[in-house]
Amino acid sequence: MGQVFSRNLNGSNCHLSGQAFISLQATEDLNADYDTASAVCLAPNGPHSKGEIVQTVEGGVSTGYWHVDDVVRRRSGERTWRTRCDTGARGHLPLYEYRLRRSGWLAARSTISAANIGPDNFPPRFCAQASYDAMLQDASQAATRGEITEWEYWGIGRGWRPVGGAADVIRTLCGWVGLPVSFRCSLPVMAPEYQPVGTTIIAACKEVASWSGASCYLNRNGTLVVYDWSDTYARPGRTVPMPAAVLDEELHDAIYQANAVCIVGTERYWKVTPGTWNDETRTFDGGGFGWGTRAVEVTEYLARAQNELVVEERIEISDYVITQELARNLARERLSRIALEAGAGRWRGPAEGSQVLRPLDYHAFELSRTLEWTGKFYRYEIEILGPRSFVSWGDEGWDF
Repeated sequence: MGQVFSRNLNGSNCHLSGQAFISLQATEDLNADYDTASAVCLAPNGPHSKGEIVQTVEGGVSTGYWHVDDVVRRRSGERTWRTRCDTGARGHLPLYEYRLRRSGWLAARSTISAANIGPDNFPPRFCAQASYDAMLQDASQAATRGEITEWEYWGIGRGWRPVGGAADVIRTLCGWVGLPVSFRCSLPVMAPEYQPVGTTIIAACKEVASWSGASCYLNRNGTLVVYDWSDTYARPGRTVPMPAAVLDEELHDAIYQANAVCIVGTERYWKVTPGTWNDETRTFDGGGFGWGTRAVEVTEYLARAQNELVVEERIEISDYVITQELARNLARERLSRIALEAGAGRWRGPAEGSQVLRPLDYHAFELSRTLEWTGKFYRYEIEILGPRSFVSWGDEGWDF
């Protein structure tokens, strides 16, 4: 005897903070800045308000918290005009449509501006502690030579926020807007200088994490999780969870949209200028020390298919100086995503028992759940998108 699905689903265990679902479409997408959902609910006591934090409950299992982004009152002769069985009175059903964004979205989408982080912190100018010390040393020498005043010297130091590493940058950014953050990995690579202005908090955090080959994801509780992309998705031995019964399967093995990624930028280095002897004036120029800049260009490749030529994706970083290691991590993380998404699989089936599945914890790229009231019962399905291969990086580049 086969398993019967959906028979235990009803309006009391499928609801949006107490409002019974008529329909629900929820997508947890690792590549998006935040998860999204849309719902139609029966709300006899009135709708939830925009900005309110609500909870989705599917089959008696919580699937996380959301901000209400949009509330729509829909009245339709076909969809909402009904007659009450007990009184015979006719009227519109109190149906409301909601557009939902994952809890924490309002903080994550906020921009790095004086209004959000305070005028004392704006504009934010982060630098590694070693870079800060070297900067002050250079300024001190310039002040000794009389090239700048002492007031200018102290002004240079006050203009920067030295940090111990990239994790401190993310903690500071999230702290300014009250966004909880959790780290599942270390972030050893830090750009010498970083000045995020006008971008969103989530975009800046993803950029800082990418320096170490990591990324960020806003989880069901509204916490920004920083995780190692390669360890989570590209490592061999990880499998994608399946629905309780696979009704539909789709397996891909596509040519990569790009098989090379080139990172271009500028790095800073400590240069020594040798002294020279001038025969005409009989004087010696003692040379000196100081910071110089030079171009950085790092390219990483994926294995190509038969008859395939190089297709390069070029990423230019002009807002701040970088390092060779930082550029290599950026290129490899981008190529890993391209390779794994080209060989992904998609599985669809009943969603009962799959409410606990989450992208990071269960090695999936995207989870989409649909809940629909048919008039007699709920139809509840899940679609899972995840990788079917792995990528590793050796000294000679990409290995499969």
